[in-house]
Amino acid sequence: MVEKTSGFIKSAGFILLLVSLFIFDDILIYLLFQNFYDWQVDLIYFGFGATIVLALNFGLAFAVFKSMRKRPTTGRQGMFGKTGVVLKTKNDEYWIRVQGEIWKSQSSDKLEIGDKVVIDSVDGLSLIVRNIVDPSY
Repeated sequence: MVEKTSGFIKSAGFILLLVSLFIFDDILIYLLFQNFYDWQVDLIYFGFGATIVLALNFGLAFAVFKSMRKRPTTGRQGMFGKTGVVLKTKNDEYWIRVQGEIWKSQSSDKLEIGDKVVIDSVDGLSLIVRNIVDPSY
Protein backbone atom coordinates (compact mmCIF):
# COMPACT_ATOMS: atom_id res chain seq x y z
CA MET A 1 0.00 0.00 0.00
CA VAL A 2 1.33 3.44 -0.92
CA GLU A 3 1.79 5.73 2.05
CA LYS A 4 -0.13 8.99 1.71
CA THR A 5 1.64 12.22 2.52
CA SER A 6 -0.25 14.56 4.79
CA GLY A 7 -2.01 17.44 3.05
CA PHE A 8 -0.57 19.80 5.64
CA ILE A 9 3.00 18.76 4.81
CA LYS A 10 2.37 19.22 1.08
CA SER A 11 0.79 22.64 1.63
CA ALA A 12 3.59 23.79 3.95
CA GLY A 13 6.23 22.67 1.44
CA PHE A 14 4.40 24.44 -1.37
CA ILE A 15 4.15 27.69 0.60
CA LEU A 16 7.85 27.48 1.51
CA LEU A 17 8.68 26.99 -2.16
CA LEU A 18 6.60 30.02 -3.16
CA VAL A 19 8.13 32.26 -0.50
CA SER A 20 11.64 31.25 -1.59
CA LEU A 21 10.64 31.90 -5.23
CA PHE A 22 9.39 35.39 -4.38
CA ILE A 23 12.57 36.21 -2.41
CA PHE A 24 14.88 34.84 -5.11
CA ASP A 25 12.91 36.71 -7.75
CA ASP A 26 13.43 40.07 -5.96
CA ILE A 27 17.11 39.43 -5.25
CA LEU A 28 17.73 38.51 -8.89
CA ILE A 29 16.08 41.71 -10.11
CA TYR A 30 18.13 43.77 -7.64
CA LEU A 31 21.39 42.12 -8.75
CA LEU A 32 20.58 42.63 -12.43
CA PHE A 33 19.77 46.32 -12.08
CA GLN A 34 22.07 47.48 -9.27
CA ASN A 35 24.51 49.07 -11.73
CA PHE A 36 21.79 51.24 -13.26
CA TYR A 37 21.67 53.63 -10.31
CA ASP A 38 21.50 56.67 -12.57
CA TRP A 39 18.15 55.63 -14.02
CA GLN A 40 15.45 57.97 -12.90
CA VAL A 41 12.23 56.03 -12.48
CA ASP A 42 9.24 57.53 -10.74
CA LEU A 43 8.10 55.67 -7.68
CA ILE A 44 4.62 55.22 -9.15
CA TYR A 45 5.98 53.35 -12.19
CA PHE A 46 8.21 51.19 -10.02
CA GLY A 47 5.29 50.34 -7.75
CA PHE A 48 3.07 49.57 -10.74
CA GLY A 49 5.72 47.24 -12.22
CA ALA A 50 6.29 45.52 -8.87
CA THR A 51 2.53 45.01 -8.47
CA ILE A 52 2.29 43.40 -11.90
CA VAL A 53 5.21 41.06 -11.16
CA LEU A 54 3.68 40.13 -7.81
CA ALA A 55 0.26 39.47 -9.39
CA LEU A 56 1.85 37.26 -12.05
CA ASN A 57 3.74 35.32 -9.35
CA PHE A 58 0.55 34.78 -7.34
CA GLY A 59 -1.35 33.77 -10.49
CA LEU A 60 1.32 31.20 -11.31
CA ALA A 61 1.32 29.96 -7.71
CA PHE A 62 -2.46 29.59 -7.76
CA ALA A 63 -2.37 27.63 -11.03
CA VAL A 64 0.33 25.28 -9.74
CA PHE A 65 -1.43 24.75 -6.41
CA LYS A 66 -4.74 24.05 -8.18
CA SER A 67 -3.11 21.47 -10.45
CA MET A 68 -1.46 19.77 -7.46
CA ARG A 69 -4.84 19.25 -5.80
CA LYS A 70 -6.41 17.60 -8.85
CA ARG A 71 -7.20 13.91 -8.89
CA PRO A 72 -4.66 11.93 -10.97
CA THR A 73 -5.85 11.36 -14.51
CA THR A 74 -3.26 8.79 -15.58
CA GLY A 75 -2.03 5.47 -14.28
CA ARG A 76 -3.82 3.18 -11.85
CA GLN A 77 -5.23 5.99 -9.72
CA GLY A 78 -6.80 7.67 -12.73
CA MET A 79 -8.85 4.59 -13.61
CA PHE A 80 -10.89 4.30 -10.41
CA GLY A 81 -14.49 5.42 -10.83
CA LYS A 82 -14.35 5.66 -14.64
CA THR A 83 -17.24 4.17 -16.55
CA GLY A 84 -17.16 1.89 -19.56
CA VAL A 85 -19.28 -0.29 -21.82
CA VAL A 86 -19.02 -4.07 -22.25
CA LEU A 87 -18.01 -4.95 -25.84
CA LYS A 88 -17.38 -8.69 -25.66
CA THR A 89 -17.92 -11.50 -23.15
CA LYS A 90 -16.04 -14.79 -22.90
CA ASN A 91 -16.54 -17.07 -19.87
CA ASP A 92 -15.70 -14.87 -16.86
CA GLU A 93 -13.68 -12.33 -18.88
CA TYR A 94 -15.13 -9.21 -20.37
CA TRP A 95 -13.71 -6.70 -22.84
CA ILE A 96 -14.80 -3.15 -22.10
CA ARG A 97 -14.24 0.26 -23.68
CA VAL A 98 -13.09 2.97 -21.27
CA GLN A 99 -12.21 6.42 -22.63
CA GLY A 100 -11.71 5.05 -26.13
CA GLU A 101 -9.44 2.17 -25.03
CA ILE A 102 -10.37 -1.51 -24.86
CA TRP A 103 -9.47 -3.30 -21.60
CA LYS A 104 -9.76 -6.86 -20.36
CA SER A 105 -11.83 -6.95 -17.21
CA GLN A 106 -13.30 -9.23 -14.58
CA SER A 107 -16.49 -8.89 -12.60
CA SER A 108 -18.37 -10.77 -9.92
CA ASP A 109 -21.59 -9.60 -11.64
CA LYS A 110 -22.96 -11.32 -14.71
CA LEU A 111 -22.49 -8.83 -17.55
CA GLU A 112 -23.84 -8.73 -21.08
CA ILE A 113 -22.76 -6.82 -24.16
CA GLY A 114 -23.83 -3.17 -23.89
CA ASP A 115 -23.93 -3.10 -20.06
CA LYS A 116 -22.43 -0.02 -18.43
CA VAL A 117 -19.80 -0.72 -15.78
CA VAL A 118 -17.73 1.26 -13.31
CA ILE A 119 -14.09 0.45 -12.46
CA ASP A 120 -13.50 -0.55 -8.84
CA SER A 121 -9.81 -1.56 -9.01
CA VAL A 122 -6.93 -2.52 -11.28
CA ASP A 123 -5.22 -5.93 -11.17
CA GLY A 124 -2.17 -5.83 -13.42
CA LEU A 125 -3.51 -5.11 -16.91
CA SER A 126 -7.01 -6.26 -16.02
CA LEU A 127 -9.76 -4.10 -14.56
CA ILE A 128 -12.11 -5.19 -11.80
CA VAL A 129 -15.53 -3.77 -12.63
CA ARG A 130 -19.11 -3.87 -11.41
CA ASN A 131 -22.38 -3.37 -13.23
CA ILE A 132 -24.06 0.01 -12.97
CA VAL A 133 -27.57 -0.83 -11.82
CA ASP A 134 -28.86 2.77 -11.70
CA PRO A 135 -29.02 4.10 -15.30
CA SER A 136 -28.73 7.69 -14.05
CA TYR A 137 -25.18 7.06 -12.72
